[in-house]
Amino acid sequence: MDTIRINVMKKYPKDSDEHYLLKKFNWMIFKNTDKLSTDESDKFDPNVEKKYNKKLKKYLNLYDIKSMLANIDETLSEAWYIKDEFQDMYQNSTIDTIENDLDKMIQLFKDSHIGQFQEFANTLRGWRTEIINSFTVMGYKYLINSSDGVVSAQQIKMNNALIERKNGIIKCLKKNACGYSNWTRFRNRVLYVLDKSANFSLSPFDKEDN
Repeated sequence: MDTIRINVMKKYPKDSDEHYLLKKFNWMIFKNTDKLSTDESDKFDPNVEKKYNKKLKKYLNLYDIKSMLANIDETLSEAWYIKDEFQDMYQNSTIDTIENDLDKMIQLFKDSHIGQFQEFANTLRGWRTEIINSFTVMGYKYLINSSDGVVSAQQIKMNNALIERKNGIIKCLKKNACGYSNWTRFRNRVLYVLDKSANFSLSPFDKEDN
């Protein structure tokens, strides 16, 4: 998505309004403004007070700026729409609906006029089974709203966060030691760090003596 934004931005001079909008307000492209919290969504209300923009030389609010961004380029507008649909699928699909929702999403990427998105459709198709499995609910975590004290339950979906965390720890070990030349020592160090209940000895017993 950012590559598409940059490619569109390069079409315009650096002192142009289009370049200014794509550079300064690029965060709008990556945020699904239709799915914001109540406090955030209020900022994009068309009736919000408009402020004078020195660069654009007119009074604007965030709703106006978003509309201007969407109308800069057809490719950017199409990519923006598909990106929002993809985020919506991930947030609202369930294990019962994701198979059908994902197939529709793959087709949407495939039918787009954007080369990167057509390639991404192939990526989604290649990882289709894994993506569907990731919507399996493993449990729930409970969040408390600090403003009104309301407790809400949020699903915990299957993910590889745990293994990625362990991989990160192993990389830190290698970096801090500037590498290991002894595989056995490195393996034992990793096992000791990853397992809090592990014991160690300066003179470990041999397997034959166990």
